[in-house]
Formats: sequence, structure tokens, C-alpha cells
Amino acid sequence: MMKRLRRSPYLILVLLTAVSTAGGTQDAPPDELYRQGVAFLEDDDWESAISRFEAVLQAEPEHIPSLFNLAVARAASGEGRRAMDTYRRLLGLDDSVFEARMNLALLLDKEGRAVEALEQAAAGVRLRPGDALAALYRAELLDRLGRIEEAAGAYRDVIDLDPARPVPHERLGALYRRAGRDDQAYESLLEAARLGSGEVSVHVFLGDIAVEREALEEARDHYRRALERAGEDRDVRLRMGLVLSDLGDYAGAIAYLEELEGTRPVLAEAYLLSGRPDAAREAYQSLVREEPDEPDHWYGLARSYYDMQMIRDALEPLARVVRLDPGRESAWGMMGAIYHQLEDFESAVTALDRRIDLLPDDAQSHFMLAVAFDNLQNFEPALLHYNKFLELDDGSNDARTFQVQQRAESLQKVLDQD
Repeated sequence: MMKRLRRSPYLILVLLTAVSTAGGTQDAPPDELYRQGVAFLEDDDWESAISRFEAVLQAEPEHIPSLFNLAVARAASGEGRRAMDTYRRLLGLDDSVFEARMNLALLLDKEGRAVEALEQAAAGVRLRPGDALAALYRAELLDRLGRIEEAAGAYRDVIDLDPARPVPHERLGALYRRAGRDDQAYESLLEAARLGSGEVSVHVFLGDIAVEREALEEARDHYRRALERAGEDRDVRLRMGLVLSDLGDYAGAIAYLEELEGTRPVLAEAYLLSGRPDAAREAYQSLVREEPDEPDHWYGLARSYYDMQMIRDALEPLARVVRLDPGRESAWGMMGAIYHQLEDFESAVTALDRRIDLLPDDAQSHFMLAVAFDNLQNFEPALLHYNKFLELDDGSNDARTFQVQQRAESLQKVLDQD
């Protein structure tokens, strides 16, 4: 009769005939000593179990059940190396004991001897080729040893043995992900999810791959499933917040990001884009105090002031942006637009001229620069930029195009008369 022990490193099986705790070791026959050893083993009394099995082996050195259970007791009591020696002694007598092979593999693995563990696990799989759990352990060892193609094939063998088990699909998907084979990873992980995988990592990986594919709605759904399993997991909440922000659901993004440390730059942007410039301003003010050399924070602060219609207040942070990052064309453009609204056309010309140097085909900048020159009665460059605007104009504003054409013709006449 075979009975499974509850404290099992793998599939520890105790060869059992009958259980009796009567009698001691003195003058007891081997079968009685063996039964006592099994009883002590089941009671987690490792020392007593070891003494009984050793006594049996003194009388019968090739007693396979005692060797097996002695190895089990030694492993459970922390004598891992002696347990391994005992398993090897057993296998020297009978190399077909599947459980001994697998338990020896686990003990070797625990010692960091994965190559030797793999040899034993592979031998175990050959002994019992239909055992999906043994095949999975062999695949995991190959995976940890970096033998990618062999591991992938081994995982597929496990799937053939037990196609409804999500675990080999999970492991295979994670292996493909590490190998940069995202299409295969996605298919394996998707199948794991379909089979009811409860692993948070499966849905996180699926979400990450979807983000890389720019399938943001799909990513959102995967992260939502991960959160159903992970609850308040910070990394998953962060991923969800970022995806929602990219999808334009800024209120949703804020709900996920507000309580997280280290997310203020994204959160500030979400406040700004969700129509909460006052909250964005507070966030960016805090950020510029902590990181005064980061131009993105200053630019966000400027945008917050601009959206609050505090356009003069936006000029100082914009000046910090262009000092820190002179190539930030968007900052020069905003600065030019503000000076335009303030009717400081000379400053507008300076800022817009710099933007056009960086972005020469921006029709709107040419238009604003032309208007600024026009207001300064500097008609020749005004005409030049009106014409450049007409050359670049996409026709999205017919009324403005018509006005520019009319003004350009008027200026050309004035210049021709001169």
C-alpha cells in the first residue's frame, strides 16, 4: 500500500504496510522496526524515524522502503546531504524508483546544483513519461539554466500531456517574453488566461505587450484583470494610470495615480489635460522645487499658468525652459504667442523667429510672425512670412487664408510703390 506524506518536497511517497507504535528497538524484528519508523515519520518525529530505519538497514542493507523513508526523514530533519547520499545508495540498488529520482533532483536543486538536478529529473521523466508534474519540473530547470529552445520544447511537451493546465502556458509565455519573442509570448499567455490563470504576472505581461503594440484599450483590459487579482499592487496601478492617461481618460488616470509615490510628473500632466490646471500648478511647483534643472517641470508649470489665463506668470517658467533646453521649440512658440497677446510684438518676433529656426515648416508660426512684423510696420519681412504661410497652409481655415491673401496683396502694392 502507498500513502502520500503531507510534507512533500515533490512527490514523497511512503511505502506502508501497517502502522504500529508498540515496542522499542531492542530485539524487534525488521518489519516491526519498519512499521514504527513509518509511524514516527507520519508524526514528524524525524530522529525516532531515522533510528528505526537505520536499525532495519543494519539487518537488511538492501531494504528499499527503509532506504527511501530514511532519505525522506533525513531531508525533513535538515540533513540534506546525507539524504542525497541515501537516495544515491537506493538508486544504486534499484535505479527505477521514480520518486527517489525526483526527490534527489529537488535536493540537488536546493543546493544550487541545477545541472545535476536536471540529470535526475530527466531520468525521472524517462521512467514515467506521462507524469506532467515531473515534465514541468524538468522544463523549469532547463528554463533556469538558460537553455531556451530545450525549455520551450519541454514546456510544449507538458502542454501535450495536460493541455488544460495553465501553468506550462504561463511558464512558456514568460520564457518567450524574456527571449524577446513577444508574439509567441502573447499567444501562450493569452491561452493561460483563457484557461483561468490566477497569476497576476500573466495579465501584466499581456498588458505590457499590448502597450508595446500600441493596443492601449487591450492593455487597459489586461491591467484591469491584473488589478482584480493584485488589489493595490503599486506597479500595476502605475501601469493602468499611464495607459488611461495615454487613452485620454485623465480622470481615470488620476484615480489610479494620486495615491502613488513617484508619479507626480504623470499625475501633474493628467491634472493639466483633465482641465484641472490649478492642481497641475501645485504639482509642478513642487516638482520644480525638487528638480530645478528639469525643463519638463518648468514647461508644465508654464502650461498650467497659461490654462489658468495667467499668461504673464507663464513667461518666467518659459524663460527657464529655454535656458535649460534652447531647442524646446514648443516653449519658444508659447512664449511668442503670449507676447503676441500682450502686444509686445518685438519680443514676439524674437521668440517666434527662434521657433521657426527650429521648426521651419510650421505655418502657424509664420502667420504669427508675419502679424507681429506687420504690427511693427516692418512690411518686407511681414510679406515674406505671409507668403510662407500661404505656401505651407493646409486650407483648414479658409477665412484666415483669404485674409492673409488680401493682406499680402496690400503689402506687395505698398512695397512696389516704394
